[in-house]
Amino acid sequence: MLHRILSFWTVFLGLAGLLVVALMVLFGADLVRAARTGPKWKRALVTAAVSLASVLGFPIPSVQAADPPPAESASVASVASVAVSSVAAVFDLKIELEKLAALKSQRDFNPKTAAESIRKTKACVAILSQPSHLSKLNDAGRTEAKRLIAESAPLIASVKALIPIGTTNLAQTPQWELILDTWRASGTLTTVKGSTGAQRVEMKKKFDLAKNAIGELALAGLISNAEAGLLVIDADVIWSRIIASPPTDYNKTCYEMVYIPPAKRSAQWLGKRLELVKKVAAADKVAPAAIDKVMGNINAHLAVLANDVELKKIRTPAERQAAIKLHDEIAPLIAKIDFKALGGRLGATAGWKTVQTAILAAGPLARTHRSTSAQRVAVTKQMKTAIASIATLTASGLLSAAESELILGELARLKKEIYRDPPTDSKVSCYDMMAPDPVGDATKRLEKRIPLLRKLFDSGKLNPLVAGNVLQSVSADITTIKNAKKAQALRKQAATLLQEIDRKFSRLEK
Repeated sequence: MLHRILSFWTVFLGLAGLLVVALMVLFGADLVRAARTGPKWKRALVTAAVSLASVLGFPIPSVQAADPPPAESASVASVASVAVSSVAAVFDLKIELEKLAALKSQRDFNPKTAAESIRKTKACVAILSQPSHLSKLNDAGRTEAKRLIAESAPLIASVKALIPIGTTNLAQTPQWELILDTWRASGTLTTVKGSTGAQRVEMKKKFDLAKNAIGELALAGLISNAEAGLLVIDADVIWSRIIASPPTDYNKTCYEMVYIPPAKRSAQWLGKRLELVKKVAAADKVAPAAIDKVMGNINAHLAVLANDVELKKIRTPAERQAAIKLHDEIAPLIAKIDFKALGGRLGATAGWKTVQTAILAAGPLARTHRSTSAQRVAVTKQMKTAIASIATLTASGLLSAAESELILGELARLKKEIYRDPPTDSKVSCYDMMAPDPVGDATKRLEKRIPLLRKLFDSGKLNPLVAGNVLQSVSADITTIKNAKKAQALRKQAATLLQEIDRKFSRLEK
């Protein structure tokens, strides 16, 4: 009779323990620490919960009520000695990795949360790295555990690097400000006025600190390794210009300088960048600020290699042909990177997200010509906010005047289409409607848009995000006027431009 009472009591404690453990998991508690700390009743409940789970067939070793934990400085491996479920460790590790990845994408980075998540991640990795725990998983579980462990190392490293930085916004990091300050300080030293020996010593220190800052930003994932490499090379290019002539306070009459033709020097510097440029061009996204910083020197070297007069100064035909080949290889890659940076720079702003939201909300209502009064009020409010954002983006230089006019025109088109018919819930018998003139409207829009698009496209400054929001309606307008004899020249001009844009964009987006 006594053993039945004890069995009942064990099951009761186990169920209560499972409830406590479930609540702890729900509120994000650390089960490893909970199993080793706290009052005896809590440890007893956890022990009973694990025992009951074992009886039910879960592969969880028994947990004995333990003494209070050693000091915080104890190694992570000691945490692994706590008997916890291997399956639970896999799930916990997956959750922590997702949390770390989310932290990396948040501009409002929380260093304390990041440090705690790293600690939990390391604990799970330590558990799953032990053969005794891996053996308790099936084949699929072991494969998943190994994959998660492999993913954890670089993620921990990048988040750990972010903790002292305290932000995922590149422009707000002290490291980026140091880099910008170094580039600014070097500007006056590369002019014909030259620099003194003391200025060069000071500048060399700045460049060393800037290169360390570049490495820290790459480790934190705020710029790619390839972008970091381009920045380092850019620093070396600037430094080479600073020391190209003797210091202004140099008293000796002899200063050894070797003449290298500009085209040959440009080929050397671009050759060092080629592999890095390939990696940046192949990346899914780029850091526009970093790209903007290195493009000046790259484009300057490309311009030298495109100059026949400068190319002729390279004496050997083989070196001259190699320089031409390098230019032809790197130029389209730079165009692709510029294209990505153009969209990335604008797309990262809150203002553009507001514009995009308004266009997406208005699109279905404009296409169907069916909307309620409430929907019209809501979308009109969104459009007003978008128009204010466009003004801000234009004032800050993120949108050109031509791009602003194109987007504002698209918003006006959408609003006109929405209000063409009465609202579906209207009870008014009379609704003031103008006779539709689709051919006339399409012609007027194309007459305004085509010159703007042509100007932006020919200058290489047509932002893909802007184009993506207007080209579809431009194409629709071309179709609308296909039978209008007076608009034949306009239609041909518009169709030709759209084909050019499509060919270029499809090539750059690959």
